Amino acid sequence: MAPNVKRQQALAFSLLVFGPLSDAIGRERIMRITLLLSGLCSLALAFAPTFEMLLALRLLQGFVLGGLPAVAIAWMGDEFNKTALLSTVGLYIGANSLGGISGRVVGGAASDIGGPTAAFLTVGVLTLVGGAVFWLMRPINWRRAAWGWCF
Repeated sequence: MAPNVKRQQALAFSLLVFGPLSDAIGRERIMRITLLLSGLCSLALAFAPTFEMLLALRLLQGFVLGGLPAVAIAWMGDEFNKTALLSTVGLYIGANSLGGISGRVVGGAASDIGGPTAAFLTVGVLTLVGGAVFWLMRPINWRRAAWGWCF
């Protein structure tokens, strides 16, 4: 079975897991952890020694990637008023589409230059940079900030 099929199957399953889990431990925490783990999975894919390991890492990456779309819209609903929510969700959908296309274009270009290892490394680094930007630029939820949660 192709690596992308495994990733998509895991992503579909994880949507069912991360929604309820985000209610228990917090939406921001799920998004931060899954962004970090997805970037680390991409980096690990660059060094997968066997095809079986590649499949296993793609399965894990697909599962982890489900944490973001599963909770992002609900998180926005918690953070923004109804007027701002419509624009925010539209921006999220557009940015998600642009990010998906960009990942394929940038990954393809990196693969042409340095092979699949370069593609995984490039996409992994860009994912980690995007996660850091999310971490630093997200709105502060003052109710949770009082508790001192870092994750």
